[in-house]
Amino acid sequence: VHRARAGLERLVGAGTSVSALGICVGMMVTTPRYLSALAAGERSLFGLERMSASGVPMRALAVTWALVLGFVNLGDLSELFALSAIAVLMQFGVTAAALAVLSLRRERNLRPVHALLAVPTLVLGLTLVAFGASAREAAVASVAVLAGLALMRLSRPREPAPVRLP
Repeated sequence: VHRARAGLERLVGAGTSVSALGICVGMMVTTPRYLSALAAGERSLFGLERMSASGVPMRALAVTWALVLGFVNLGDLSELFALSAIAVLMQFGVTAAALAVLSLRRERNLRPVHALLAVPTLVLGLTLVAFGASAREAAVASVAVLAGLALMRLSRPREPAPVRLP
């Protein structure tokens, strides 16, 4: 029994390590794209939206690396993984909130009844964050949201593209 338990513990440990590696790779691949997308549009934020010739948002990638290294060096990896899970829940929440707003405004061929589809997602997300996150994880997520709002205030209106005459 002891030998089987030790084998099972090693198997679960290996699975956890593979999962952690997948989360890290996923964060390194998607986070720079999120940052560049957030910086694109009507406002500009430190040039995070700029792409290299090969289509890589290099500044956003550098910011992502710095943030991940900071989290890894300041805390333990479990906090980084918890923050990743909270970030995914927040993405679902923002998407659900956008659906509700667009539905209530009757935009994009949506009707107010479509806003009801957002309710379960919002309730579940808030419940998971409220009861599933530790106080420290909630604090880190709150700081991340506040930092995002501060960055939004620091962004500046994009200069209009020059008009090219034929």
